[in-house]
Amino acid sequence: MAIQIGILELSPTANDDEEMDVDSAAGSPLTPHIRGRNEFVAFFRAREVGIAWATDRIQPLSIILDYRDSLAGPIPQFIGQVKSLVWLDLGRSDLTGTIPDYLGSLTAMRKLYLAGNSLHGAIPSSLGALTQLKELSLAGNQLSGPIPDSLGNLSKLVYLGLRDNKLSGTVPASLGKLTKLRQLWLNNNCLTGALPEELGGMSSLEQLYVNNNSITGPLPASLGNLSKLTILSLRKNCIAGTLPASLSRLRHLERLSMEHNQLSGNIPLELAQLTGLKDMSLMHNKFSNKPQARLTLIASLPHCVVYI
Repeated sequence: MAIQIGILELSPTANDDEEMDVDSAAGSPLTPHIRGRNEFVAFFRAREVGIAWATDRIQPLSIILDYRDSLAGPIPQFIGQVKSLVWLDLGRSDLTGTIPDYLGSLTAMRKLYLAGNSLHGAIPSSLGALTQLKELSLAGNQLSGPIPDSLGNLSKLVYLGLRDNKLSGTVPASLGKLTKLRQLWLNNNCLTGALPEELGGMSSLEQLYVNNNSITGPLPASLGNLSKLTILSLRKNCIAGTLPASLSRLRHLERLSMEHNQLSGNIPLELAQLTGLKDMSLMHNKFSNKPQARLTLIASLPHCVVYI
């Protein structure tokens, strides 16, 4: 029998066909998936008024708000007590304040989405304790300070979205330990320094966005080790030095975006080997062999739009 808190209807994890009253529910954990603001508020109020079985026996697996829902305030403190959570999505919920350290205690978490809010302050290093995490999105906030080295501990991570914030400092070398990561979005921040050689260790990476920062050079040759990469976007930075010939090993690359940097020397003609390229933009740099490279690359890559 379903049990109701306000408008929230919960079903026990035990045999759904068995009759069950509130008293018996107290002895069996309930693992609902909470969807939308109304269910969220019902769950919050049940805990707030101290309903014992709501506080001790309800163990939500996920809390997901719709983009039309609004919490209009800080991340509720009680969430740090819901140790059963594997999925927390409070994206575009008008959240303010900072990301609390206690989120790092939710060690069962696999998906954490806080994107599209007005959160500020630093990314807490405690998030590095969420070693089961597969997806982390903090994009579209006002977060500042460095990217914590501890994020390199998230060995199961496949998606990391930190774009559209005010993050500063260098890209941590520890991210190179994320061998299962497929997408890394660091674009539209205030990151500085050179990209670390260790990034070449992200052997599963398919998309790398670090554009619209203040990254300097030189580019690490290890980027050529990212054999599954399809998109490499480093445009609108301050990258100096030469374009590594090792990029010609990226045989799955479809988009190479390096415009608006300070790259110099020769454009490696080996890039003509990237027959899967659809878009190559190297404009607004200081290359010395642009006419020759343009002719060679256009002739060799008939299905690619080449901008030099």
